[in-house]
Amino acid sequence: MHAQTEHYTYIHGEKKMNLTAFVTKKTAFTYLIIFCILALLLPAAIRYASFGSIIPMEDESFYNLRLSENILEKNDNFVVPVTYIESNPYHILIYSIKFLGLNATTSSFLVGIILGMLSVILYYMIMGRFNLPLHHKFFSMLFLVLSPVFIYTFSVFNKYTFIIFLQLLGFFLLTKQKTRYLSLIPYFILPFFGIFHALISLAIVITYDTFMKKKYLLSGILFTVTLLITLFYSMPHYFKYGFDLTTPHLQNIFQLYVSDLGTMLGFGLFALVLFTFGVIATFKEKYSNKYLALYLLLISLLILSYFYHEYVIYLNLILMIFSGIGFLFLVKIKWEHKFIRNFAIFIILLGILFSGVSHINRLSFSYPHQDHLDAAEWIKANAPVDSVIFSHPSNGHFIQYAAERKVLLDSSLDRTDSLDKFLGITDDIIYSRSLKETKQHMIDNNIAYVFIDERMKKGLVWDRDEQGLLFILNNAPDFEKVFSNKEVEIWQLK
Repeated sequence: MHAQTEHYTYIHGEKKMNLTAFVTKKTAFTYLIIFCILALLLPAAIRYASFGSIIPMEDESFYNLRLSENILEKNDNFVVPVTYIESNPYHILIYSIKFLGLNATTSSFLVGIILGMLSVILYYMIMGRFNLPLHHKFFSMLFLVLSPVFIYTFSVFNKYTFIIFLQLLGFFLLTKQKTRYLSLIPYFILPFFGIFHALISLAIVITYDTFMKKKYLLSGILFTVTLLITLFYSMPHYFKYGFDLTTPHLQNIFQLYVSDLGTMLGFGLFALVLFTFGVIATFKEKYSNKYLALYLLLISLLILSYFYHEYVIYLNLILMIFSGIGFLFLVKIKWEHKFIRNFAIFIILLGILFSGVSHINRLSFSYPHQDHLDAAEWIKANAPVDSVIFSHPSNGHFIQYAAERKVLLDSSLDRTDSLDKFLGITDDIIYSRSLKETKQHMIDNNIAYVFIDERMKKGLVWDRDEQGLLFILNNAPDFEKVFSNKEVEIWQLK
């Protein structure tokens, strides 16, 4: 009887479909590590093959590189007068690795790979501590490492690379009595990233202690330290700049959350389908208490991510647990035809894989390209040190890092003094067809060069050559095109 039952997986104690031919205790973890390595290495490998070097992805990476390279140094070429630059423990981590002889780009890349793999291992071990079935752990983890949110988090240089690792490490230490108070070490670091990360940590600890009937001494210590750090470190920034909302009322909710519709931080469509089935499967009365804590975290993070979209990075960890349950739920239910069942499961797995591969492809060829670097190098070599470069704010951090020149406005809008003023100037320059008005704005703000890339000309700013600044540049003798390639044009005000 034992020899027969070992060929089956158990879902909530019920014997169902044979899956052990593919997933066993010996192979499950190995498969997950292989998928994780591929998901994290492929974007950088494809960029290296395409451009000849590992060019960081997205403007956000260059913001973090600037802070990581200059965290203890003041260099006026890197500091935008209108922007409040704040550092956090992620930048300190990258800066510290410089002493091994690595530059910030290499350090950030290695940190992303290493912390991504460690996060996967911690996530797997945490699920094991709650005695989840092998196949639930495996498929939840598989969907996690193939999820667009996970790939983005550990491929683009950003603070969440470190935040997610610290949250998982803290919770892993919390779940074992011998290491319970050691969890305070990572939890004490998290408030330096902002108040919401501290509150999420505190909510997790209190929820865990409540459901596991633990004493609240650790929660009290964490609350006290978190409150002190927040008051003295984070609150001055919030009082000055407020909170940067996602402004969801201006966005399509599906485009905001579904990666297949274009967002960089979203969920695969098939993962959302499985998540729905997972909620249905666990909502039965006999399982409700078991998953009540996850329901509470899920609802809280869903609301938070609606207003502060980057928190989908937390939501992704919970969503993938339910996606794994949903997949096994589809496997266990009775199907009239075995072929239809197998075909449906194959399509779902293929869809999950496609979402991950598609996101890897989008990241691999995302902004910036080698042509952008060549343009930045030209500015660095030819533009006066005190000149200001005008471009779309989404190019701001890249220009400041690669060209080492100031910009009028970068993408850190939530940390910008006199934001309305500079947004108004930017809009006037971009959309006005008045040469006199445009020149006056540029002279008043010491703008000597205009940096325009193909993204700006193809929908990001303009749709036609006759619009606003494009019309002026192509028709006014006051401007001269001093550099151009397939991606970028640089114009100089004479």
